[in-house]
Amino acid sequence: VERLKQKHSSVPSNPDIANAFFRAGMIEAWGRGIELMEKACRAAGVPEPLLRYEQTGLWVEFGFKAKGKRKTIKDGYQKSSQKGYQKSSQKIIDKMKVNPEVTIAEIAESIGVSDQAVKKHIMKLKRLGRIRRIGADKGGHWVVGK
Repeated sequence: VERLKQKHSSVPSNPDIANAFFRAGMIEAWGRGIELMEKACRAAGVPEPLLRYEQTGLWVEFGFKAKGKRKTIKDGYQKSSQKGYQKSSQKIIDKMKVNPEVTIAEIAESIGVSDQAVKKHIMKLKRLGRIRRIGADKGGHWVVGK
């Protein structure tokens, strides 16, 4: 455990999964996870995680503030999720501005998400009045509002 809190080499248990997370931007560098967790805990004003190594593996225990408003992992996820949603929505709008006849499949492929994810974004953008569809799925086009 003490070595984990110092500079150390990192060997992922499953290099394929670790590489996928790295390529997705969820890992910035090997061997910095514990340092980043401790930094995030300090920034949130909660105790640093307790690290314990046992025969079954590494255990990480997180504390919390007992009083007052506290930041939670869920809060951080919601903020991150919202930012990601806004970025994806903006990418979809940008694609529609450049090519009003663009298809859902083309948008999905170009921004790296599923067709279903694009459909969800489009439904919300329509509800917000940011986009609308003129004509049928085939032969129609998108109109982007302000």
